[in-house]
Amino acid sequence: MMGSSPDRLDDHILQEKLDHYSLDIGEHSIWCGNLDRDGYGRVWVGGRSMKASRLAWELAYGPIPPGMMVLHRNPCHHPACVRFDHLYLGTSQDNQQDRAALQLCQTHCKHGHLLDEANTKWCSLLGGRLFRRCRICCREGAQGAERRRDDTQA
Repeated sequence: MMGSSPDRLDDHILQEKLDHYSLDIGEHSIWCGNLDRDGYGRVWVGGRSMKASRLAWELAYGPIPPGMMVLHRNPCHHPACVRFDHLYLGTSQDNQQDRAALQLCQTHCKHGHLLDEANTKWCSLLGGRLFRRCRICCREGAQGAERRRDDTQA
């Protein structure tokens, strides 16, 4: 991404950009620049947009080998965190396993509802992989869709 042999001036400028747009909060270094829809930091490097966590990795450790991804170590899993020692290289399969393990550890959905046995709906994808959904959020989403449908038909 950053090229096979960036010169030291480029590294210095990129490190300044990383430092400028990140804020140390607790044990994390949170990217405060542009975020994508999944909450990952995005930064422009050489006319291309890349994940800020990839930039942090490359500045700390060097180029990322083909087929590898920058992942967040347990217990970080904060998509906007760019602290290099919270990151590691892994494969797409490692990422899927991390996400599945993280989902099983979650006690609440993204809207704050408790994910207990009564409020958990298990769903499966085409590949057979299971994931949990919040029953309250599913019900509220269905009610919202029904209201929108009624509004358009009125």
